[in-house]
Order: sequence, then C-alpha cells, then structure tokens
Amino acid sequence: FSSSSQNVLFINGGLGGTGPLEYGRLFLKIGLEYHPDALLICLFPNDLADTPARLPHTPFNPPLRFQSGILKIAYTFWPRIHTLLKKFHHQRIYRGKTRTSDFISTISRQAKKRNIPQKRITAWQASIPQELAIAVNQGRYMGSYLSGGLLYPKKWVDSIDISSDLAQKKWQNMTLLLSKVLAKAEQNGIETALVLIPSPFMYDPGQHSEKNPWIVSGCEIDKKWLEEDTVIQQRLRSWTAEKDVRFLDLTPVFRKAIQSSKNLNYELDPHWNNLGHQIAARAIAAWLVDQEVFSFIQNRR
Repeated sequence: FSSSSQNVLFINGGLGGTGPLEYGRLFLKIGLEYHPDALLICLFPNDLADTPARLPHTPFNPPLRFQSGILKIAYTFWPRIHTLLKKFHHQRIYRGKTRTSDFISTISRQAKKRNIPQKRITAWQASIPQELAIAVNQGRYMGSYLSGGLLYPKKWVDSIDISSDLAQKKWQNMTLLLSKVLAKAEQNGIETALVLIPSPFMYDPGQHSEKNPWIVSGCEIDKKWLEEDTVIQQRLRSWTAEKDVRFLDLTPVFRKAIQSSKNLNYELDPHWNNLGHQIAARAIAAWLVDQEVFSFIQNRR
C-alpha cells in the first residue's frame, strides 16, 4: 500500500485475549489519538462468547484515575505505551490468580463454585490427557483450551449458532458495542470495514478430530459448521449491510485453502500457523484493493 509518493501506516491495535468491550475501549481511548483514516475490525466468532451478558451503563467510559508517576506520563505523551503498561499490569494480576501447579484441582474447584455436578467434574477429570495437564502446570500450554468443556461447554455453539438465550443477549451486546465504535469513527471522519475470521471448526475437518483439546474436554462442536452458511456469518452479513459497513467473510477463503493444504492451524492450538496468516493477509489485501474498500486506496490509484 505504500509507494514513493505515499506512505501508508498500519497500526495493529489488537491485544490478545480481549473482546469487543476491551478492543472497542482501546480504539476509543487510545486509537483515536493517532487520527487514523480508516478502521478495520477483525472479528473472531468467540468475540461473541467473550462479550459480557451484562454491560455497564457506560462501557467505553470507565473513569481514568491516575495518582501520579509513569502511567500518567505515559498516557499523556505516549498513549500506546500506556496501553501496553496497563496490559502487562492486568496480565500480572491474572497470572497471579490463575497460575497453578495443579490445573485439574484448580478447575475442579472453580466448577464446584459454579454448582457444576460432581459427576460432570469427575468425567472431565478423566478426559484430560495427562501430558497436556502437565504442560499447563508448567506454563507451556493454555489451560483455557482444556477447561472450556467443563466451565463453558457451549462456548462454540453460542459463538457460531447463537441459539441460546445467553448467546442472543451476547449478540445484542456485541453489536451494541460495535455500533458505538462505528458511530464514533464516523463522527471523526474515519472509514470502517469489518472482517470475519472463521473458527477452525468452520473450515478444517481435522479440527473436528477426537484429539482436539476442545473436544477432549467436552465442548460441543457440530460438523455442519464445515459446510453450511453458519448463523454468525448470516448475522454479520445482515448487520453490516444494515450499518452500510463493508464486510469480508474469510470463511469461503479458508474452506477453499484447506482443500489443498494439510493444515492452516497448529495441531493443538486453534491459532493460525504461518501459512494461515499468509492466506488471511493476501485475501484481506486483495479485497481492500479490488473492492476499493477505503477511499484513500481510490485516491492512491
């Protein structure tokens, strides 16, 4: 996108482990400080599951309380550095609460606090491969891939099918949050577009293997997602059309790519490998140029 006559800067505003509430707040509180020309929102299905069922009255306007010191200085002069410092601070708190040398016992106690029947807890304990539990204890593997089947077995059903009352509420809240972001962007003269990044369960038959950690732990997965036009795709297509926002669904791209590629994701991790990243980047770039999604691309031509 850059040339000798025009320099185009892309800012990656994503922070791992955040949903629409957090990255929407990041854009409104920090991203706007950079006065961008365009905003590209890349949404993953579990953004829906990660959206709170109950939102605060002013979700994007938490009070900023600075006593003094480096955080206040960082926010004033380097807003991105401030964001990273806050991220590291919250990660340290999170690790302090979740780091454990006995993953199985820790998750079992959480399940009991949520009144999950002991029969289910016992079945979950027996299902977890010992080597993966050890890897979690040693900090080499994400425990959330194994705990979901016990603590939130409908995570992917809620994210993709949006069929339960809880999922419907989360959908309403997610689109409310995104609408607020889009409205603020428009007020600031910022063009917007949205990309759906599909879950591997929507394009890769290999991810439906009984060895997949999500399936091992008891999460509900449906093979129909591999071929059908899923509810999350339909909903986002209709919602973006209603909002007059350009929309790219990467699901067909990845369904086609998997037919000629052995794997686009890591074997025991739902994230893309290098090939997956390349396919996504090329598809998004081609769409931005061919469809002239943003006006600065038209001006560039």
